[in-house]
Amino acid sequence: MKQEKQVSETLGIAFILTFVGGFLDTYSYLLHNKVFANAQTGNIVLLAMNITEGDFHTAFSYFLPIIAFVCGIFLAQWIRSLFQTSPNIHWRQITVFMEILALLGIAFIPANTYNHLANCMISCICAIQVESFRKVHGKPFTTTMCTGNLRSGTECLYHFLKDKKKEQLLHGIHYFSVILFFALGVAFGVFFIKWWENFSLFICCGLLSVCIVFMRERKKKSHSSLDNSFIK
Repeated sequence: MKQEKQVSETLGIAFILTFVGGFLDTYSYLLHNKVFANAQTGNIVLLAMNITEGDFHTAFSYFLPIIAFVCGIFLAQWIRSLFQTSPNIHWRQITVFMEILALLGIAFIPANTYNHLANCMISCICAIQVESFRKVHGKPFTTTMCTGNLRSGTECLYHFLKDKKKEQLLHGIHYFSVILFFALGVAFGVFFIKWWENFSLFICCGLLSVCIVFMRERKKKSHSSLDNSFIK
């Protein structure tokens, strides 16, 4: 019998996570000192620029989220090592639950206060998310940045035009759809942050809760139709 796809690779999960990724990037930039908490390339560039200019105080504000991102990767891998073989809960459910708890805490940090703390927490949970969810329908993708998705989507489009294979077009559509949801997360983030400021993070918490429930229900379904060797 053909094994069911990993629930973490479904488009529904990918859309929710990339929406949250776009929302969080907007949140950290607008409310916490214009720091990019998701993808660290911008922070590395700004870190190097400020060090070169001798502005070590500003450089430090970009250094902290980079370290927090590294810690998030370690934390995700540690959780995976502890719960990867658990028959009752999937390790990715735990990482998403940790995201929710962290975001609930950040939501009570007022705008433009404790910026270092807020940005480090966001960077850490974004690292956990990007490390935990790395594929959609078997293809690598990222939930907190767009460069890799744009490259992969364009590559699939090229191969479709060259070889006329429909699966390449389908994969390309998946990648560009994920990018669209990231952009939607940014757009909705700008709108809701304007009205609710720090409490707009409750939207992300709600969406991530949907991910946990969806993975739980799909896990139950898989156990009833296959066996106990679900996602590893």
